[in-house]
Amino acid sequence: MHQFSIGLGREAYAFTIDERGWVSAVARSDGTIPVIGGQADLSRRIEVPHNWGALEEATGNNVKIAEGDSFYVTAEFDESLVNGQVDDALWALRKASGSPNGSLLELGCGPGFLLQRLAAALPGWRVTGVDASPVSVAQARDRGLEAHEGFIDTASLSGPFDAVIVMGNFQLHNNPAHTLRELSARSNPGAELFLDLKNPGTTTRRLARRLVETPGVRRNPKVNAFAAHAWHGLRHGIPKNAVEGLLNETGWRMVELRTVAPRLLRFGNTHALAQGPKGWAWRAVDGLDGMFDQRAWTQVAAVRV
Repeated sequence: MHQFSIGLGREAYAFTIDERGWVSAVARSDGTIPVIGGQADLSRRIEVPHNWGALEEATGNNVKIAEGDSFYVTAEFDESLVNGQVDDALWALRKASGSPNGSLLELGCGPGFLLQRLAAALPGWRVTGVDASPVSVAQARDRGLEAHEGFIDTASLSGPFDAVIVMGNFQLHNNPAHTLRELSARSNPGAELFLDLKNPGTTTRRLARRLVETPGVRRNPKVNAFAAHAWHGLRHGIPKNAVEGLLNETGWRMVELRTVAPRLLRFGNTHALAQGPKGWAWRAVDGLDGMFDQRAWTQVAAVRV
């Protein structure tokens, strides 16, 4: 077991790396498992309110999680974000795409953007969402969606399901293997699964890790800021070569695995990081990662066995 830290002193975030190459955030003395920035913009410090409990901590220490719709608006994505995510989900849900009816669950549905579009793309299907944020659940319900507050093992769900989606939040779960087992238990044999999670094997993340492990540079604030950007929103970094074993252990069989470019590059994002010299740098690194199929996000299509 190997360990590295990002940041200094009491504000440091510690990670372990096991023999599989699986990176996991280390719990602090109070038992919480912090995540750098959650999904929030790291250009400013995000303070977690003192009255937050286990639910808010479990969503990634992310103040913006409760803002629901407004988070997606300020993230500066246009309509192509949701359209692209629908295409990604349907890449994995191949049988569902041709079936006239069935039941679909999205775990971590947020305010329901993707779920609403999937309901339109799969007419005749019953779609259900689960999210830990009560504000997001309320916003999903305002869209006319069936949404439940909680987690996979606490929400009141009427399965079993024929398709399951975990889009962009799987790396934040406290115990990814537990999540997959619970999803398997709530799915029909042959049910399709789509996982979308951050890939720890990218050039940027590997470089950031090496820098914070190097004496003489690891205390440099700019090095730690770079590493924090690279590793933000990661409670678990599951390498490509560990995914199939994880699926096999939890009741699933992998059909296909691919890595894809960052959302900044794929979905018409207007954020400053996607523009000018910074955008060129992103594209250059993504091109390098693409040569080794180690792009920023890992996407998995699997079936329930």
